[in-house]
Amino acid sequence: MTEGKIISWLKQAGDMVKKGEPIVVVESDKADMDVESFSEGILAAVVVNEGERASVGAPIAFVAESEADVESAKKKAAAMGLPAAASTPAPPPPAVVAAAAAPPPPPAPAPPAPVPAAVSPAPAVPAPAPAAPASRADGRIIATPYAKQLSKDLKVDLARVSGSGPNGRITASDVERAAGRVPAAAAPAVAPAVLPVAAAAAPAVAVKSSAPAAAVVAGTTVSELRGTTKPLTSLQQAVSRNMIESLKVPEFRVAYQIETDKLDTLYQRLKPQGDVLLFAGDAGLDSKQDIQAFETWLSLLPHAHKVVVMGNMDSAAAVPANAPGPSSKLHTQQKCIPLKYGQSVCDEIVEVAGYRIFGSPWTPAFYGQWQLQSEEAARVHWEGLLPPDAQVDIIMTHGPPHGYGDRTKGRHVGDKALLKAVQSLKRPPLLWVCGHIHESVGSYRVPHPAAPGEGILLINAAANNIRLGDSSAAPRAVEITGREKAEVVSKEEWVGVVAREKSTCRRVPAAAAPAVAPTVLPVAAAAAPAVAVKSSPPAAAVVVGTIVSELRGTTKPLTSLQQAVSRNMIESLKVPEFRVAYQIETDKLDTLYQRLKPQGVTMTALLAKACGVALAQHPIIYASITADSAGITYAENVNVALAVAMPDGGLITPVLKDADKTDIYQLSRNWADLVKRARSKQLKPDEYNSGNFSISNLGMYGVESFDAILPPGTAAILAVGGSKPTVVATADGLIGVKKVMTVNLTADHRIVYGAQAAEFLQTLKQVVENPEQLLF
Repeated sequence: MTEGKIISWLKQAGDMVKKGEPIVVVESDKADMDVESFSEGILAAVVVNEGERASVGAPIAFVAESEADVESAKKKAAAMGLPAAASTPAPPPPAVVAAAAAPPPPPAPAPPAPVPAAVSPAPAVPAPAPAAPASRADGRIIATPYAKQLSKDLKVDLARVSGSGPNGRITASDVERAAGRVPAAAAPAVAPAVLPVAAAAAPAVAVKSSAPAAAVVAGTTVSELRGTTKPLTSLQQAVSRNMIESLKVPEFRVAYQIETDKLDTLYQRLKPQGDVLLFAGDAGLDSKQDIQAFETWLSLLPHAHKVVVMGNMDSAAAVPANAPGPSSKLHTQQKCIPLKYGQSVCDEIVEVAGYRIFGSPWTPAFYGQWQLQSEEAARVHWEGLLPPDAQVDIIMTHGPPHGYGDRTKGRHVGDKALLKAVQSLKRPPLLWVCGHIHESVGSYRVPHPAAPGEGILLINAAANNIRLGDSSAAPRAVEITGREKAEVVSKEEWVGVVAREKSTCRRVPAAAAPAVAPTVLPVAAAAAPAVAVKSSPPAAAVVVGTIVSELRGTTKPLTSLQQAVSRNMIESLKVPEFRVAYQIETDKLDTLYQRLKPQGVTMTALLAKACGVALAQHPIIYASITADSAGITYAENVNVALAVAMPDGGLITPVLKDADKTDIYQLSRNWADLVKRARSKQLKPDEYNSGNFSISNLGMYGVESFDAILPPGTAAILAVGGSKPTVVATADGLIGVKKVMTVNLTADHRIVYGAQAAEFLQTLKQVVENPEQLLF
């Protein structure tokens, strides 16, 4: 890209501008970008108007430092053959635009350079002479930041490079040309001298035409990003503030593994079989209450689109006021009931998900009381709605055509005129969905002259709903793979769902009868069981002595213990902590525990004892930093604190003192006593604040691994996950199954280093995997 388009000026001539303030929007080939002013002053002249284009590096405006410089800036614009912009500058003639890319004119006004000299690539036209190397009086080279970086990469001496940018500024193209990457003939013409704002457009629109296309990052090529600083967008700033704010929260992480086989099975059972649900009636039994219940059912279905054709039982909703033949007391109310959660289609073609769908609720009067009362009335009706040129992909009618899906009580009762109208269509539809005749549920092939052999796939989706006591017909999922092939897939598993939910449904409207859907469009009312109402709700879960329903929408004050925990967690944010994870086999420890359990030994006591034995060999792990952070205090005793959740919220950490020296039986008795008194809030301060190493054990809850927050004043805390059978390589080189638990050590990096943490965990692993030493 060698030019950009001016979308809009954010400032007008005469306006004050500040350094860094956006003044113009420039369109590049990637995005529209705000261009900021490089200096503070007055926008004296706009050179390129909105809607016009400017070459990269060409002047687009002039900024004057003061009122006194405004006229000078306008004169410079005029001297370059460019009009000094008024509030609405006139577009410059082509010759003047070309002058923007010509060499700088002499001080006196001169005619603009001929257009061919600036834009023609023909070899016959000599390229303009390059400017002398750009340097200031103080000897500093004038070059763009990217040009400087590129000169280092390409090992080009900028002092030997002639600049083609404004005021002879060296650009990246100049550097590439000096390095031999760009033929001299391709060098851009020298731009006239401009004030700093002219270059403001370069970072926004400059994509070097000679360079290969680079990956795009935020609308800018990678090469343009190197050596630059981009301001954060408003969205990025908001995200940044939130991320910084999150550092004030003492967070921790818990990992858990959950089996999903049953959930996946349920999902496969309940997920929509496509994007569009086709429902071919009936929605109810001719009552407004049934229609309301049908709407509730529709609202709970997950399909993106729900297309509904009412049936003869929905006469209040489906039949027009001018319907031929007898009408019930509700027939004259409205033509088509509006549905909030679905699209009701009556004698019309609608486009849904890219498919043109025709829908009509009419059925023949084979019992002498419903709707179309004669074959002649039916012929006129269908020929008017479905002329041969009609472009229809899917047909939805409540009633079936004659001879296909219409047999009841030993005779065919379908609509002959409907069949003839559909077979007369020049382009056969992909799918035909109907209902009405419950005895003929299934799939059929309706012959069509334009589809010999294949015909039209017809699905009679009628199936008695739960209330009518028949759930024997399976809904159908229909996959349309093209005009040449349409396949019907029976979803038999839905039948069992309907049957199982039968006794627990308080009321399911006739809408529970399945409709059909191509994978374009899914299965019908199969999802109805998902909305079954249970007669008795399960007991609510209990949280801190209060049922969940009582907690919703309330604010509870923190208890004194919770406040203390909160203060400690906030204090922990000041510690530069790190984490180390380790896996330990627990088969032998589990065997020992089962052996000692009848004697009152607990797994908690075994873990505390194992940590105590390992800690005794690594005093740095249970040390502490001094108040001034200038020294390390090594503890005299190994005191292991273990977290205990309190019934009314919060947690407390009773301490097992001298865990390395106390025998496992006494340690277990001590722990039982501490837990009992902790939950009755009878612990003395020394019994919960004297720990110098902590254990948090969520393995008993099935947690696989997690991070624990380091308590203030200690060097480390161990998070213990649950042990689970794991496939491992055994010592004899074979594959076996071992029970493995994951432990995560969180440590204060001012005291403990990574190697020391790893050495402690190695020792702990050796102790746990050889637990007999815990008995001594």
